[in-house]
Amino acid sequence: MDNIKQILPTIVNGFTENLLAWAVLLSAIATIVMTLVELLKGVFQLRLFYNFKLVRLWVKDKFAFKELLLLATGNTSFLSILFDQPTDKMMGQIQAAANVAIDFPDKFPNFYKFLTVIPSINKENESPTDNKSWDSYTDKEYRPKSDSEVWEDFSIKMTAENMESERNMPDSLVREATQARARIDHFTARKLDAFQTKSEYWWARFNQTVSIIGSGTFISILLVSIHANVYQIVFLSIFGGMISPFAKDVVSGLSGLSAKK
Repeated sequence: MDNIKQILPTIVNGFTENLLAWAVLLSAIATIVMTLVELLKGVFQLRLFYNFKLVRLWVKDKFAFKELLLLATGNTSFLSILFDQPTDKMMGQIQAAANVAIDFPDKFPNFYKFLTVIPSINKENESPTDNKSWDSYTDKEYRPKSDSEVWEDFSIKMTAENMESERNMPDSLVREATQARARIDHFTARKLDAFQTKSEYWWARFNQTVSIIGSGTFISILLVSIHANVYQIVFLSIFGGMISPFAKDVVSGLSGLSAKK
């Protein structure tokens, strides 16, 4: 038992030193690759391209997209101001633009319609409040107003007259408009949150994939330079590339791990 206690620290320290050496190497490779990736993203404005394409696919109507740019940047041609920044900051500007469009639906009707249209989930059982099902109603049939229409009509009346006119409006009308606005705010917030979640997820996956491929390529180049065989190159490149992005955490953990005699 005493012999084991004496040998164990040596074994642990030897294992730690070897593992730490490999982790430091992979960490260095990951750092170099990630630095190059960040450089390329900045030089080629990949974030701007990514954010612009994703938002443009999201807001398909060109007039709604122009209104979004106008509200978010003050000019329809200042694309880099909005899109060449982290997703959370970009979405903060889009959220502010959405608030203005909802406050003044008559001024920004296209972006307002984009924000408040609820897509149909089951076309066979569409709700009469679903905007996409309204065209199925004939002129003789009663078509209930959606929250979008209720709030738009109410805000137009308030703008056309004055704020004092609210006191002369029926309580039921004011209550209906207030409830419609609350539902619109909740739906819009979830719509923007869902888009942000999707955007951040795809961007993170893109960065992770590029980092792994880049690290694997870097390791294969090093192995070729020392004349490693094909099996070593393939195996170590794939394995090293996969764990290189996590090597920094390994180095931090192993640097404090040592057995005391």
